[in-house]
Formats: sequence, C-alpha cells, structure tokens
Amino acid sequence: KEELSRKIASISERLYTSLETLIKTFKENGMDTLDELTFDVYVLVGNASTNAIVTPFNQGSLFLFLELLPDGEYFDMLLAHELFHIIQRQSISGQYDDALLVDLLFSEGIACAASKMVKPGYDPSAYIECRHVNESPERWRFIKENRNMILNDLEKSEQGIFSNYLSYGEFPIHR
Repeated sequence: KEELSRKIASISERLYTSLETLIKTFKENGMDTLDELTFDVYVLVGNASTNAIVTPFNQGSLFLFLELLPDGEYFDMLLAHELFHIIQRQSISGQYDDALLVDLLFSEGIACAASKMVKPGYDPSAYIECRHVNESPERWRFIKENRNMILNDLEKSEQGIFSNYLSYGEFPIHR
C-alpha cells in the first residue's frame, strides 16, 4: 500500500513537469490552440491492458493506468501521444461515431509523430509502444505478416475491429 502511494505521488510530480515541457514544445512547433486546452487526468490502478487512453469524457480526459506506465523518456513519449489526442478531440468538431478504422489509425500515426517531435531518435516502434522496442518485436512481425487483412479492415467501422487494432483486442499478438 505504501509503495503504491509512493508511485502515485511520483507520477503526479512527473506528470506536472512533463506536461509543462510538452506544452512548451508543442507551442514552439506551431500548435497555438494550447492556451484554451482543458482536460482532466485520472490515475487508475487495476487495468493491466493498456498504459493510457484519452476518452471523449469532458471534452477529452486522460486516463493513466499505473501498472503499465513506462519510465523516463518513454513516459514523455506516452504523454505527448495522449496530449495530441486531447488537442485533436478539442479541435475537431463532431464525434468519432462515424470514424472508419483508417481515420483512427491516421490519428494514431499523427500522435506517434507528436511523440517523435518531443523525443526524436528512437526506432519507429518505440513511438507506437512508448517503451523499449526490444520488448515487442512481435507486433511489427504481426503487421508485416497480416498486411492484406489489415488493408481489408481499413474501411470498416465495427467496434470489434477498432479494439483489435487500437487496444488489446482479440488478436493473439495482444495476449
């Protein structure tokens, strides 16, 4: 219990410092809508399926899942990625209800580019996983081996398809 409290306090401190730096970097790179940016951050315990998500709740809320948060520069990569999703949610009128998989993957790609802008010089897979790439070479292999299936899924909009690609869905690679 004490270790958990210490970890949450540490994340709070890192979060505040990192967000200040990220917002400054984004502004320096032409993202001028940040002055109106408002969002809530929630740190949760008990979801061992992802490291962070942005939801439409309250115009974009950031949920950080304690068990899978990366350390060091990978933490900053993750925050840059998710902060970009918040900016995107607050900048684009309308909802994601009619989005196709290709739209969401494009959004993920831009968020990965935001991470790369903040922390350049890493292997491309590091920006997707927000952790050391040697821990997950299987994902790249899966993408290469299933290229045709992925291309066929791009114009679909079923929730199950989205979860397979954008969270930890049914694909064996996620288990």
